[in-house]
Formats: sequence, C-alpha cells, structure tokens
Amino acid sequence: MACRFSLAPQVAVFNVNSWTRLTLPTSNFLGGNSIAFSSNVNGHAGLFATGLSSTSGQEISIGTISSAGIVTKTTSFPTLGRLVNAGALAFAPNGARLAVGFKVDPDSPDENENFIRVFETTSWTSVISKAALQPAIQGAIQGITFSNSGHLAALVGGAGKVHIYETNSWTVTQSLNTRTTQVAGGVAFSADDTVLAVTHINSPFFTLFETTSWQILDNPATMPSSQNAAPRTAWAPTGFDTRARMGFVRNPSTGNLNPVSQSRAAGNDYNIFNNYVYDPVPKAIYRPPEIDLGTNLEARIWADIAANQGPVSSGSANYQLQIDYKTSTGSYDGFENWTVGDVGSLQFVKARIVSNMSSGTDITRLTGFNPTVDAEEREEHAETVTINSGGSTVNFTKNFALVPAVGIWNAEASAKVPGLGTVTTSGFVGHVFSASGTNIGGTVNWRAVGV
Repeated sequence: MACRFSLAPQVAVFNVNSWTRLTLPTSNFLGGNSIAFSSNVNGHAGLFATGLSSTSGQEISIGTISSAGIVTKTTSFPTLGRLVNAGALAFAPNGARLAVGFKVDPDSPDENENFIRVFETTSWTSVISKAALQPAIQGAIQGITFSNSGHLAALVGGAGKVHIYETNSWTVTQSLNTRTTQVAGGVAFSADDTVLAVTHINSPFFTLFETTSWQILDNPATMPSSQNAAPRTAWAPTGFDTRARMGFVRNPSTGNLNPVSQSRAAGNDYNIFNNYVYDPVPKAIYRPPEIDLGTNLEARIWADIAANQGPVSSGSANYQLQIDYKTSTGSYDGFENWTVGDVGSLQFVKARIVSNMSSGTDITRLTGFNPTVDAEEREEHAETVTINSGGSTVNFTKNFALVPAVGIWNAEASAKVPGLGTVTTSGFVGHVFSASGTNIGGTVNWRAVGV
C-alpha cells in the first residue's frame, strides 16, 4: 500500500502484512498527486507510479518493489517537458502499460491543453502520443482507469465528460455526459466490467453507466446531506450482491427476483401498494457466478429461463440472455445477446439476464435462471493403425472434456489380442499381444465415444 502526504509531499509505501514502512531511495518520490500499482502478472510485478506537480520536467516517478521489500526508483522513465500536473495514473490489468493524464503548464504554447499518454512498462516508450487521441479533452483530466478485462479505458475530463477508449487502437468509442458537470475524479469499473462509476463533488455524487448500452443507471445510493464531494471510488474486488443483481430485489420467501421501484411509498400518497411495482427501474440485471470448465473445450451455451409478470401488471415479461466467454489465457470482451450456440474454444463463461422495463410496462419477475455449458457426444475412430511392440500412444484429433469410452479391435487376419493401457481425454495407449501373451505389436481399429 502507498500513501501520499500533503505537507512536503512525499510517498510512503507499507507492507500490509506487517504494516511496516518500506525504505525509499534517497531521491524520494515527491509530489504524489496520484498513486497507482501494477498487478503481479506477466513479469511486471512490484511496479508503482506517482504523479507529480513538477517544474523540473520529471512529472512521474516509477518504483519497483522486490520480494524482499526493497524499493528502487526507476531512472529510465522519460522526461516529458515542464508540466504542472500528472495527476491521473492507471496501470493496465496485466501491468504491461501505464496511462497518464496530463494538464499542460499554462505558460507553455499548449496552454490549457489536456491529454493522456500511454507507456509500455518494459521500455517506458510512449505507445500513444497526445496527437493520436481524439476528440480533444476539455477541462483538467480528473481520473483514468482501465476495465478489468483491459479492453477499455475510461477517462474523466472537465465539464462532466467521460471518454471511453478501446485500448487496442486507443480510439474513442463513447463520449458520455454524467449527471452533473462537477466531476470529482473518481472513476472505476465494477469487478465484472458491467458498470462504470464516476464520482461528483455535489449531489447526486456519482453516476453509474451500464457498459453494454452505456445508459445511465438509477442511482440507488443515499448519501449524507452534509457530504459535498466524492473524490474517489472503488468497487469491492469480489463484487457485491449488486454485481450479480442490479435493479432486482429478492423475495426471501420465494427466492424470486422482483424489479426495484424508483419511488418511495410516501411520494405517491402510499398508492404504491396498489401496484406490483410502481415506477420500476428502467433496466434490471441478474448474473450468477462465473462458470469454469477447468480446461479449454468446444462447447454449447444456453440457458433455462423462467420469468413472468407480477400481479396486476400489463404487457409481457421482457428479458434477454447475454453471454461473455474466454479461453484460459484470453480476456472477456463484453456481453452479447445470445439464444443457443456453439463456441470453438472456451473455459470461462459469464451469463446474465437483462430485463428492459423503460416503457414502465413489461414488468418482469425472474423466477428461474439456469445457464448451461455442455457438449454434444461425439465419436473419433480410425482403422489399420499400427501399434509398435511394447505399446504405442494414439492421440485424439481433439481433446474430449471427459475421459471417453475406447474400444480396440484386431485388424489382422492372424490371431492377436489387442489391449488398452492408460486412457485420457487426449488419447490412449494401445497394445497388441500374441496368443502366448507377448507384447509384439500389430494393426488395430479403434473407436472413442464421449463428450
């Protein structure tokens, strides 16, 4: 953990197991307008960055932390020019890139120009220059963050604007308006990347965006009236009940999920009790836990869904199954509408139900949702396969999900006895014996059936 101190600004780094403060190099990490840590994957473990208010040209300090707790200041980060604020920092989830938001010195020719740069953390070379990023960012950059998948980055500028970048090309895919122009700089994706939160310095204190449609979600939080700023925000790393269920409330007696009402009973003279759900939220989402198949497989994805309308409701139940999936080494790339379909290779699957009730009708009660990932039974076979004396390994053309049933037969006219050794999801060991039991080898036919 790192802290920034306001007086004689410096950075302190602590070991959170013992809460001992680590010793920093003689050239301290001054300024500390913003602090970011990298993840510990892909060879980028132990990096942290601090953004400075600098007149020396060294706007960013980069440090590395060894497993022994030794902090070293990196000297290879480039000097970028005289800037007054490098206060928005974020490492990509894999630690391979660092995005920095700058506000230019008012005395420079680029007065009031604000921009970001993106650096590779192995070489600290600039991947994206300010000229490549469009549209122009209005107002001081307040905050920047990557989605947990790494595919998106969100940048909060002035005037309540949020720019969403696609991080392969660093092109702007969305420019969004928040609920108020007074943004405070806190910006964070939920653990499953389905919601983006942006904070404000006054009521309503934060805006929530649903990241498939980028619509603003109803703000369920009640903030103390004495509060006048929400400068930072963060989601719990394992999510919340609302990560899995947003806009629905669970009936503890039946387990059914019912839409949340946006109105209080007193606000409608208690007529709210005359309706199943009065003034429902425009959108409700339910997502059960991620499915892990254990290995990459070809599989079919579908779901059993049970939904209906509550009492005294008009319209019809309105819901859509959405799916996101990835391989063992891949990344999630966003939910897509789904019915049933095959995927060539996947290990992890996220499924969710989205109910759109923006019309005020079609008020949907979710009574059952069972997403399923399965595979059809298939067969592999081959004829006149040579088995060497002592045995040979035969590999399947494609792995099975479970160990298949394998049969093996003698393909020769002479009397020989084929046999099986170890059978796995990827193949089997075949043997051919003589009548006397000698492992002499021969030619066989075989067949494997499984999923």
